[in-house]
Amino acid sequence: MIRKLSALACALIMLLTCLAAQAELIKDEVVYASLAADGQVKGLYVINAFEADAQETVTDLGDYTKAFPLGDAENFVYENGEVSFVMQAGRFSYQGDLEGKELPWTIGITYSLDGNPVAPEALSGAAGHLEVRLTVLVNEAMRTFANGISLQVTVTLDGDKAAN
Repeated sequence: MIRKLSALACALIMLLTCLAAQAELIKDEVVYASLAADGQVKGLYVINAFEADAQETVTDLGDYTKAFPLGDAENFVYENGEVSFVMQAGRFSYQGDLEGKELPWTIGITYSLDGNPVAPEALSGAAGHLEVRLTVLVNEAMRTFANGISLQVTVTLDGDKAAN
């Protein structure tokens, strides 16, 4: 009887070990840039999102000026380039603000009103046919990064003042 219980206990331990090994922590990372009206970078920040099917203790590396949670996590700490926290099953994100203001692309934005070039600060209250031209070129100093990642640009216009 003791042998059977021992064999059962060993089998149960092996099963639990296999199930624990199947627990998975998935990470997504997206870099956001806030741009001025002319396309110059005002700020960069990273959103790191984690997904787990069980409670996880996470340690993540990142060189940020500051990092803060965007949801509930226990013991969220950022020190010496290391973020650590305990997350519950599900999804958890944190934001890390970057010090540098360089992108793998050079972005330029120009404006014209009724076919005439206009400075962005002169557009407030103006009326006419607005054209916004976006130019994106690879930053040669960061070509390796530009070749390995994708770029998505979103332009938000006031729907009461501009129409497509």
